[in-house]
Amino acid sequence: MAKRKPTKSNPLKMFSWGYWGWGNATEQLVKAVDAVERSRGFKPPIFVDVRKSRSVRAKGFSGNAFGDLLGERRHQWMNDLGNAQIGTNEGGVKIVKPKAAQDLFDLALEAHTENRRIVFFCSCPYLREADGGKCHRWTVGSLLLKAAKRAGVPLELQEWPGDDPHEKLVVKLDDEELKRLWRNGGYVPLGEPRQVSKYASLPHGSIVYLQSRQNSDEHFDIISGPAIYRNGQWKLPIHEAYEVEDQAAWTESKRLRKQHAWDARCS
Repeated sequence: MAKRKPTKSNPLKMFSWGYWGWGNATEQLVKAVDAVERSRGFKPPIFVDVRKSRSVRAKGFSGNAFGDLLGERRHQWMNDLGNAQIGTNEGGVKIVKPKAAQDLFDLALEAHTENRRIVFFCSCPYLREADGGKCHRWTVGSLLLKAAKRAGVPLELQEWPGDDPHEKLVVKLDDEELKRLWRNGGYVPLGEPRQVSKYASLPHGSIVYLQSRQNSDEHFDIISGPAIYRNGQWKLPIHEAYEVEDQAAWTESKRLRKQHAWDARCS
């Protein structure tokens, strides 16, 4: 059987991701990610750890804990793609061995033939911070794009779960919960939804419509993103809240996507 090759209409696609907040919920994370990829027609992805060191407090990502959960076929540690500046008094980013990006690119090509995709990760919650600072995953991504150009392979990089915000998602809540979230922000409780992939795949910067179950006139919009598992249930983050149909929500969504580098990078 001929191996599938990436094309402009079906590019090689890789995801970058930061595990901040997931240290105690790795089993739920893997189940959700697998469900998302399955809903998109892909097999479970391969996770690649690009940290220089794995001596961390996050239980699920300390040492080889995450690798033990996933198994050898679905997990690799490429510490050569870590930030050599970590643990020193120097700031900035310096990849331990930049040429190792070719190994990650080759792995992605191999996974593509198996209808799998790559999620390379470290701990940083954002690829780019509000102050302009960049996680070293940005540099790893730049090296991957260069490898793709050398190989003449169309490559698309995006922060997991990828995609652009689409039509609004509607979530109904009890009236008191709705009022609390309007006042205090935080996270929208989802409990244990039957379709976890629907919420775990929510693109960064999506607009979610929150409505009271008791009074349909009580509602507002939030800027949100993929669900996270905390305190025994799935929740949606609230980045900002707006009156319904406030055009400022979409304007802010675009600003946040640019600020945190949530938009795709292509070779």
